[in-house]
Amino acid sequence: MRHLIQATLLATAVLGSTMAYADCDDGPRVMPKVEVTKTDYLKKMEAFFDFVDADKNGVMTPAERTAAKQKMKADCRTKKSNASVW
Repeated sequence: MRHLIQATLLATAVLGSTMAYADCDDGPRVMPKVEVTKTDYLKKMEAFFDFVDADKNGVMTPAERTAAKQKMKADCRTKKSNASVW
């Protein structure tokens, strides 16, 4: 019985966190079905790093990561509030 309860709690936590993440993003939920070059991948990751690194010193601090996460959530809320019902 204890294992059933633990499994249920784990499944709820995993599904809940996945749904919370999915709630704000319009992007694909699976890997893209096109080839991605290392150069393209690194460009995207560098752009994200630059977005998070607010003071442009080449280091992402926990405070910068938190601020970037809050900005992305706020942008998502704005995007959702401006979306039409249909």
